[in-house]
Parts: sequence; structure tokens; C-alpha cells
Amino acid sequence: MENQTIVAEFTLLGISHLPKLEHQLFLMFLLTYLMTVSGNLLILVLILTDNHLHTPMYLFLGHLAGVDICYSQVTCPRMLLDFYSEKKTISYRSCLTQAFFFMFFVCCECFLLAVMSYDRYAAVCQPLQYIQIMSWKRCIQLLNLIWTLGFNSSLVHTLLTLRLTFCGPSTVHNFFCDLPQLLTLSCTDASLNMLLLFVLGGILSFITFFITFLPYVYIFYTVHRIRSKNPTLKAFSTCTSHLTVVCIFYGTLCFAYLRPHSSYLDKDIFIAVVYAVISPLLNPIIYSLRNGEIKHALGRDSNDILAVPSCPRELVIKPVEEQVVSEPTVQEHLTREINASTKHKLSKVLLRETLIIAHNKAEEEARKEILKRKLENVQLREKARIQEKETQMEVQRQTEKRMKEKELWVSLANATQEEDKKELMKRKVRNIMLLEKLKAEDRETEVQVQRQREERQREIERWKALEKEAQEENNREIRKRKERNLLLNKNMEMEKEQKLKNIEQQRRMKELELEAQKKDDAAMREEIAMQQPKEMEIIRSTEEEAQKLSVRPPSHSPSVHPPSESYLSSSPQSSVHLVLFL
Repeated sequence: MENQTIVAEFTLLGISHLPKLEHQLFLMFLLTYLMTVSGNLLILVLILTDNHLHTPMYLFLGHLAGVDICYSQVTCPRMLLDFYSEKKTISYRSCLTQAFFFMFFVCCECFLLAVMSYDRYAAVCQPLQYIQIMSWKRCIQLLNLIWTLGFNSSLVHTLLTLRLTFCGPSTVHNFFCDLPQLLTLSCTDASLNMLLLFVLGGILSFITFFITFLPYVYIFYTVHRIRSKNPTLKAFSTCTSHLTVVCIFYGTLCFAYLRPHSSYLDKDIFIAVVYAVISPLLNPIIYSLRNGEIKHALGRDSNDILAVPSCPRELVIKPVEEQVVSEPTVQEHLTREINASTKHKLSKVLLRETLIIAHNKAEEEARKEILKRKLENVQLREKARIQEKETQMEVQRQTEKRMKEKELWVSLANATQEEDKKELMKRKVRNIMLLEKLKAEDRETEVQVQRQREERQREIERWKALEKEAQEENNREIRKRKERNLLLNKNMEMEKEQKLKNIEQQRRMKELELEAQKKDDAAMREEIAMQQPKEMEIIRSTEEEAQKLSVRPPSHSPSVHPPSESYLSSSPQSSVHLVLFL
């Protein structure tokens, strides 16, 4: 195995090949980021606050706005920081987390666009069954499915990248950690990751694009059959704008993820800017802010904020035609009864006459009621006019009071301004006096500081002189110690030499003594060797005399045995002892 240094950081090059346009690009991307965040936040606030927008279509639009906010938060802040940072590095963990969240929000946006296109198809092509098709329960189930599918798809890709090792180049030719470019930097084999990215990305992109494109075809077909021109033109404009955004988004994604990344191209950064920065800006403009209901909601909220007190709603009078209850007419009632009574002709005639009389009476009563209601409406209108005049008078009075209050406030403000000017002049004089005092104190402190510096310099010179004297004394003592040590070393060497000489003399004396002992031993051996035959002769003569005399030794005396020849010949010392015994 070769030693591989694992990369701990990656460098994001970004748009470094255009150094002259850094400031312009920074301002452009900052404006796009602020516009995307503010537009999507405005849509979320409108959908949450306005009750008229609590429908399935605006539920999906709210989720799309949230996805766009998170989608831009992943890439744009890091890109804006890298414009003016010297080290454009990102750690391994933060790079993987950025890639994970980017893939997560991209997948969620693809699925949301598909579901929103199906929602429009149900609303336009099947309006009577729309409530059953897009119920709240089904909408929540679809949203849960979208978030889970996006999370699982991004999790699979990040887990497969964790098994790779990065030990070679660490430069990413982009302004964020994009997954295909990370796979090209791995030292190990990343063919499985590329294959899975190509297969899963191709399948998901094709399915979601087909699901988003097909409902718009049906919408075009259904709208084209309508004879009026205004709805067809409106539907055509909205659908074409939606399809252009979808085609730009899917086209850039397919170019970035569904092609081999053997080499780096300058177009890659432009395409990444389109699907990472511009598409979150286009979604709120085209999907939401062009919608009529959202415009009305904005108008309602602005009117609520800037509302002026007016006459109450109870005094607003509806016309008489709207107040009359839509009941069935008398002719319809007559026809029904005539058709019901078909048994006898006489009964029919009688019924007709009676019904005509009743009809005339009812018309007279209705006319009377209409006249009464008209009179009541006129009275109510007069009352409303009187109340409007009173409210106008009250408004004028309030405006006059406000003008008077404004004049009082202006006079008070002028008085306070004059007082403030006087106080400012006093404060200026005080500040000038304080500055002069501070300057004098600063001068005194400077003089004191100079004196202290001179004293410190003198003390430093004294200490330096004392240090020099102490160093000289130390040097002298060191020299004396060195001389003493040299003398002691010489004496020690002399003593060692004398000891060695004495040891050698003692050794020589011992050697001489040993030689003398050896010589003495040799002489003794020679003497003993000369004396042995004489001793043998003496022993033999004594034995002969003892045999002649036949004299035995007494019992109490120890028995004396003659030494054997082996013993006598074994050691000269034993022979000497025997002679001495005899």
C-alpha cells in the first residue's frame, strides 16, 4: 500500500478567472440573493396571513418558496464571502454537508414542480372534481412523499461519497461543492457513484419533467377549445412562462449532472449560476407574483395597513334587486299547477282564473313592498350621507387639531432647539476649558515622564557599571578556580603515578619472593632425594636387629608399622617426618 495523504480541505476557485469584474459580480449576486430571499419570504407571509390563500395550490407555492429560500442559503452566502476572502478553502465535512443539502433541495424542487403542474391540470381540466382530487389529506401525503424522496436520494449519494478517499488535487472549479466535480477529485474508483448519479438522476429528471410537461399540454388543449380570446391568451402566457422556467431549470441540471466530467469547462460556472442562483429568483416572480389572487392579497394587506376610518359596513346599502330573494316566479308556479291538474278541463279553467287573481294580488303586494323598500333605502341613504358628512366634519376637526398640535410641536421644537444651541455653546466653552487644562496636564506629565526617563537611564547606567564589575570579579574568580583545578589535577596525576610505581615495586618483590621460594623448594627436594637411600639403609638395619633380638613391643605401646615404599616415594615431606620420628 502506498502512503496517501488524505485531503482535509478543498479550495473553491469560483469566478476567479474574472478578477476585473469582482465588484460588479459581487453586487449583482448580492442583489439577486436579497431579491430571492425577500420575494419568497413575502410569499410565505401572504400565504400564512391571508385566509383567501389557504388552498392546495398556494400550499404548494408556499413550500416552493421555502425550498427556494433554503436552496439559495446553501450556495449564495459562501459565494459572497469568497469574493473578498484570501483563503477560499472549505473543510471536508462542510463540503459534504453542502453537497447533501444542495442535492436535497434540488430533488424537492423537482418533485414540487411536478405536483404543482398536476394541481393546475386538475383545476383547469377537471374543476368539478378538483375538491375530491386535491383534498387536504392527499396534499399532505404528497408533501410528505416529496420531502422523504428528496432526503433519501441525497442521503444515498452522500453515503456513497463517504467511502471515497481524496488524496490528490483539492481544487474545485466552482463556487460550491458540487457532487460531480467532487467525484472527479477522488483517488479511489468512483465509477459506481458516477453510474448511480447518471442512472438515478436521469430517471428522476425524465419522470419529473414528463409529469410537469404533460399536464400543460392538456391545459393548452382544453383552453384552446374555448372560443373567447382573453382566457386563452392569459393561459397561454402563464403556461409558456412556467414551461420556460422549467426547461431552463431541467436543461441546466441535465447538462451539469448527466454528462461525463473528464475535463473542466468555463461554461460550467455559468450553468451553475443559472440553476443555483437565478432559478430561485425566477420561481417567485413567475409562479407567485404574477398571480392575480396574490396581487389582490397584497392590495388588501396594503389597504389594511394604510386604512382611513370610514363609515361602518352596516350602513352600506345594497340595491333593492340584490336584496330580493330569488324565489320562483308566479308563471312557473302556474304552469306547474296546470300541468299537475290534467284530469278535468273545468278544473283547469277554474284554477287558471283563481291563479290569475292570486297573481294580481301578489303583484300588488310586491309593488307595495318594493315601494316601502325604496323609501327605506332612500331614508338609509340620507342617513348614510348625514353620517358621512358628520364623519367628514370629524375628520376635518381632527385634522385641525393635528395641525394645531403640529404647530405647538414646531414651536416647542424651535424653543428646544434654541435651548439646545445655548447648551451646546456652554458645552463648547466647557470643552475648550477642559482641553486647555488637559493640555497643561499633558505638558506636566510629559516633563515628569522625561525626568523619570532620565532617572531610569541613570539607574540603568549604574546597574550596567555594577554588572561589569561583578562580571570582572566573576571572571577573576573563575580564572583562579581554573588554575587551582589545574594544580589539583597535576597533583592527582603525580599521586597516581607514584601509586602505580609502588604497586609495580610490590609486584616485583612478590615475584622475587616467589622465585626464592621456588629455589628453596627445589633445594629441599634435592636434599631429601639425597637422604632417602640413607634412611632406607637405617630402617633395614633396625629390622634386622629386631629380628635378631626377637623382641616384641609391649601391648600398651602403640604398634609401629614400617612405612611402605610407596608412601616414602610418594612425597618427600612424609619421608622427612619419618626420619624425625625414628
